[in-house]
Amino acid sequence: MPKPRAGLFPKQARRNNESLIMKTKFALLALCLCASVAILFTGCKTTGTLTPQSIQNKAKGIAYLVTAESLLQHPEWKEYFQVASLEFATLGASTNVGLPQITQIISELPVKQLKGERAQIYLTVGTMFLQDDLGEVGVSNPAELMRAAQGIHEGIDLAVNLTK
Repeated sequence: MPKPRAGLFPKQARRNNESLIMKTKFALLALCLCASVAILFTGCKTTGTLTPQSIQNKAKGIAYLVTAESLLQHPEWKEYFQVASLEFATLGASTNVGLPQITQIISELPVKQLKGERAQIYLTVGTMFLQDDLGEVGVSNPAELMRAAQGIHEGIDLAVNLTK
């Protein structure tokens, strides 16, 4: 952490440090958003098909963004996401995965209560992913939904472990 500037009182120095930490977290979140958007818009366009790895990466990125934003606004929701992560881990290891199971777990999260433009953007991207990419996969190859569940589990865990 940077040292407080000379002449600042300890409370002012602490506020400056906290402000720097929040700015850094926001910058990392913005970087992840850019990476996720790049994955979303180039993943299936360049090859014409969805690969299991691209599905898992997209799911992980979107789950990370939504979870991180949720926990920044509502740290008290951490337990909801931990439970969902365990459910997605179990689902990702199962041989019988369906889109209704994935959407059921997601619907139990309190993310609809999120406020702000950034949160709405993340939720919209997540909804588009569920309806478009996973809807297509679920119809043609349900086994690949396992990869989506694994990715969602990884994304939630990443965000939960980074937000204290």
